[in-house]
Amino acid sequence: MLNNYISTTEAAHILSVSRITIFNWIQNKVIQAKKIGRNFAVSREEIEQMKEKGFILEKDRTMIKNFSEHMINEYNQVLRQL
Repeated sequence: MLNNYISTTEAAHILSVSRITIFNWIQNKVIQAKKIGRNFAVSREEIEQMKEKGFILEKDRTMIKNFSEHMINEYNQVLRQL
């Protein structure tokens, strides 16, 4: 059963995010984890599914959208000249 779980470090590496992000996701119940001693283990299957889907949190999606809109509004004239 534990073969189906990976460390937070491995999960962070697979998703190209920091370990802190993984811990935040665990705390906010974005991903489920099992506490083993002082460490957390996360489902390898769940992490692989997140990677396949190109997982981005909704708040990150909103931040990217807002930033893009800001940049377009801010540099509209310059972008038109390109």
